[in-house]
Amino acid sequence: MSFHSWLQNLRSALTPGRNRGRQRQRRSPRPTSHRPSLEILEDRCVPAQYAVTDLGTLGGSYSHVADINEAGQVVGDAFTASGVDHGFLWNNGTIIDLGTLGGTTSWATGINDLGQVVGVSGGHAFLITPQGGVWFQDSNHDGRNDLMIDLMLGVGSSGSWVHDINNAGQVVGWYTVSSEWSDGSSDQAFLWDTAHGMTNLGMLLGGFKDSHATGINGAGQVTGYASYYDPLVFGTSSFLWDAAHGMTLLGAGPNDTDSMAAGINDLGQLVGSQWNASGGPSLAFLWRPGSPNDLTGSFADLGALSGAAYSSGAAINNAGQVVGSSTVVDASGQSYQHALLWDAAGGIVDLQNQLLPGSDATLAYATAINDGGAIAVNGSNGYRAYLLTPDSPGTPTIRITDAPAVTEGNAGARAATFTVTLSAASNQTITVAYATGNDTATAGSDYQAASGTLTFAPGETSQAVTVLITGDRLAEPNETFFVNLGSPVNANIADGQGLGTILDDDPPPSISISDASVVEGNSGTKLMTFTVTLSQASGMDVWVNFATANGTAAVSDSDYVAKSGTLYFAPGETTKTITVEIKGDKKKEKDERFFVNLSGAINGVITDSQGVGTILNDDGGSTGSNRLSSAPAAIDAAIVDFLTGRQKKSDR
Repeated sequence: MSFHSWLQNLRSALTPGRNRGRQRQRRSPRPTSHRPSLEILEDRCVPAQYAVTDLGTLGGSYSHVADINEAGQVVGDAFTASGVDHGFLWNNGTIIDLGTLGGTTSWATGINDLGQVVGVSGGHAFLITPQGGVWFQDSNHDGRNDLMIDLMLGVGSSGSWVHDINNAGQVVGWYTVSSEWSDGSSDQAFLWDTAHGMTNLGMLLGGFKDSHATGINGAGQVTGYASYYDPLVFGTSSFLWDAAHGMTLLGAGPNDTDSMAAGINDLGQLVGSQWNASGGPSLAFLWRPGSPNDLTGSFADLGALSGAAYSSGAAINNAGQVVGSSTVVDASGQSYQHALLWDAAGGIVDLQNQLLPGSDATLAYATAINDGGAIAVNGSNGYRAYLLTPDSPGTPTIRITDAPAVTEGNAGARAATFTVTLSAASNQTITVAYATGNDTATAGSDYQAASGTLTFAPGETSQAVTVLITGDRLAEPNETFFVNLGSPVNANIADGQGLGTILDDDPPPSISISDASVVEGNSGTKLMTFTVTLSQASGMDVWVNFATANGTAAVSDSDYVAKSGTLYFAPGETTKTITVEIKGDKKKEKDERFFVNLSGAINGVITDSQGVGTILNDDGGSTGSNRLSSAPAAIDAAIVDFLTGRQKKSDR
């Protein structure tokens, strides 16, 4: 999906039904006071190559990257193990769950050089300012990140989306307000800071109804795009905003009618995509001001990759390098997104072709680039987030292997060994940091957390990281954890995450049920309680089915009430009870029995499957009815055992 399409889909998600029931055509934005000029740029080749780091996930199957700062810290969102989206921060090989404002989901969308993170949770924009290198804190265990500040909603708004933050802590995005249009809503660009809170940036004149702020630079200039709607017309235009002049319409290049700005650098240069409503492709553009941070300038068409029909620009750094994506169509007509890089020296290139050998990443669209040339990019294979680090020719790359699986044992500690290798020996000392990270295994109980720095002396190409696995007697699934690499010196990381697997060797618990008895009484009901027990606590969920069955006592004779169901043992629990209603009467009869049978155990083994319930008669001897009445009690019990096939517990 192009950045243009992504933003359109995002707007639809935030303000559903905006265009339902209308047929519109695009037309040129309202005329501007100046005429931008179009500059055609050559297509050349950038020789740089990139090492690829998979940023991992939060335990789920998906990750998406949004932004990167000058320290190489990356933010985005990823699935947790339970399959919900949470914002994350990736820092030196470790991925950190940023939590939420108290709801279920969150997305991190921007980060500045101070490590402040912005994003959205529960339809509210948020800001996180790290404290002592910590981005997540939940002191009262209420599920909310204490460091995540709700930026609140604009006046009359029902939801907000935040997109960028500069080093002054100014935040930009948009919020949804009520309007007279068909779905009753409109998006309004905002600027937030600590002094003024959330400020509406206003609206362009001439029929514009929506505005979206997508970027802010160090000078406080804001860029984005505004949209207008007439009964049959839809159009968009990029804009620049500053405190002195308000919102300035930029329009589009002479051969185009519409544009959508996505990013801005500190010189006031913009990137995005532009197109012609009457036909023609959507292509990435670069808008250059006449002088730094000027409000007038010119559009330059950046073109598209070879074989591509479309392109879009997502971000620009202070060196003028642009990243984004281009849609390539193959011979069969299938279209695929390819991440792109453009700079003035090399033109537009496919980043897939610039990766160092050995990477299996498939790059779809790049979202951010810092001044050091590191690129945040999303992949289409498994929907994973990556960090691309530019490689100097001859610079070794670092890879970490997965550790051979380790059987945990019942006590003590066993070692899981990860091997870290260089692609080639170097005449320089190379260092790389490492740190463990949880997946389904938890540091402190399943393994011992480890971190440190590996040093490769000149000529060395291999080092080992050892992580101690903690033995226990708890039956549990096989579990996994990670060792992450970060902060390389004199090398690049080609594979920065190793997987450790802990094999469980503990048998499942055995399951047994007790016998029970109760005096029946003359009327009403009493409860008979059976206890179901696990032989030991388990680290897994345990289930077992139960159902009553007649013996000499019968449901049809109104001796007891039939019951069935499933018992659930949470990890650590060892006992559960089953209660059966016994009906009182004044019949003269012998003691009677029925059974509670266990079956269908999951994560446990049934070793005693039948509990005997004895209803003690308190009304005198038997009247000689159809029950076993004349034999002594011991013979009566033996006959019932024979008829039912039940063994005494002492005989099992």
